[in-house]
Amino acid sequence: MALSKAYPARQFRPRGQTATFVQVLLAGAVAIALAITGCTKKRFDENDNSLNLVLRANVKGLDPISANDLYSSTVIAQMYEGLLEYNYLKAPLHSQPALAEAMPEVSKTASLTPSKLRRV
Repeated sequence: MALSKAYPARQFRPRGQTATFVQVLLAGAVAIALAITGCTKKRFDENDNSLNLVLRANVKGLDPISANDLYSSTVIAQMYEGLLEYNYLKAPLHSQPALAEAMPEVSKTASLTPSKLRRV
């Protein structure tokens, strides 16, 4: 017996409108189910002082002096603010006071005069 007689070739049949409607209906039902279960309302607590970050590794420490890895430096940069920061809207970049009241002054002996901290 020849293979062509045992297994006849399949004929191409275009999908009907009912099959497409069922697929769209099923996709819509799955989307609605995900939207309902995935979007929970979280209560906001004003006294909550936690910082939630997603990192690939553990943070070794929060001491800015001894931070020598990427993940600790990332967390420290988000927790602490420096005396000066860059103003990215100006070209070329200029620094501006962040925690300092004013820009530090450079004396003639090339030493920096410390500036006062601003009050929050």
